[in-house]
Amino acid sequence: MRATAAGARRLGAVLASALAVAVSLWVVPRWGGASAGWEAIRARGVLVVGVPLWLPPFGAPSPAGPWQGLDVALARHLAAQVLGSPTRLRLLPLAADDRLWALGHGEVDAVAAAFAGPAVPAPNALQGVQMIGPYFTEPLVLVVRRGAWVRGAARLDGEVVGVLAGGRAAAALRLAMGARRAAVHEVGSAALAAAEVATGRLRALVVGRSVARALAAHDPELAVQAWGGLGNESYWLLVPSGDSELAAAARRAIAALPQGRTLAARMRAWSRSVASPWPGAA
Repeated sequence: MRATAAGARRLGAVLASALAVAVSLWVVPRWGGASAGWEAIRARGVLVVGVPLWLPPFGAPSPAGPWQGLDVALARHLAAQVLGSPTRLRLLPLAADDRLWALGHGEVDAVAAAFAGPAVPAPNALQGVQMIGPYFTEPLVLVVRRGAWVRGAARLDGEVVGVLAGGRAAAALRLAMGARRAAVHEVGSAALAAAEVATGRLRALVVGRSVARALAAHDPELAVQAWGGLGNESYWLLVPSGDSELAAAARRAIAALPQGRTLAARMRAWSRSVASPWPGAA
């Protein structure tokens, strides 16, 4: 598949944007060591929560700068439960493949970053990490170049397909393809993966439906394709295992999230009112 000039510019822009975000993270105070725990967080007076780099409607910067989305709302509810105020919160944007490391090394107190775990995880499926939830579940779909529809597994046989690190997309894709095989490419950023789809470096991206719709809304070269057999993705809030008070606060924070039509309306708004992941690439 031939890369377009616009797609190449977009890929360069998103790489530059990702580098700028990565550099900015160095100014965020490092707590270091193991997670501080309930009492230390309350003594500090600030909750540090990992959120996505750019993953609307879960977490992304607004045009004015502040992060917004479902994961950001969840982080604010958690701060209110732990410290009595949603403003006593510091958000740390993290790529998908950095979230477990950040939590395990005490860089954050919790991760509300649309972490996709197994469909039915054990209470402590990840060493040192407790998965609370799920707080949202949606179908997995494909993001493709507009008009380049995937008509069955044969069209992906031998192709390179992107998935976000940490989720069940890779396993779902292999199951749906049966005897055929695609080269699965794990990425830490939905925006970077979408830019690679636009340039033709990836044949498709397997991602949750709401994220796919947000990507397509920000790039007319991309389209969303429902693909049977991929199943659902569920998202979980992560806290250190063994901290029962923080885990209980996480459950209360999830319970405080909007539901039903209210949630659907807010997620549509969060998808639309975010800064483009490809600044200057138009």
